[in-house]
Amino acid sequence: MRESFVGGLEEAGHEVEIADLYRESFQPLLVPQDYAQWEDRPMPPEVLREQARVERCEGIALVFPMWWWSM
Repeated sequence: MRESFVGGLEEAGHEVEIADLYRESFQPLLVPQDYAQWEDRPMPPEVLREQARVERCEGIALVFPMWWWSM
């Protein structure tokens, strides 16, 4: 399914960047460092990296598993 989704986007002339957060060992929990922007401290590098990833995009497709009735 992933190949057909990506293939369709590429056929339409879009650039595709896959962000596999599971394989990247993304930490989904909020930690005190994530609130740095409200405390006049610099944001952690991993937060800045993800923000830059989102800012590069014109569109985002979120693909995630569903368990029972929710994410």
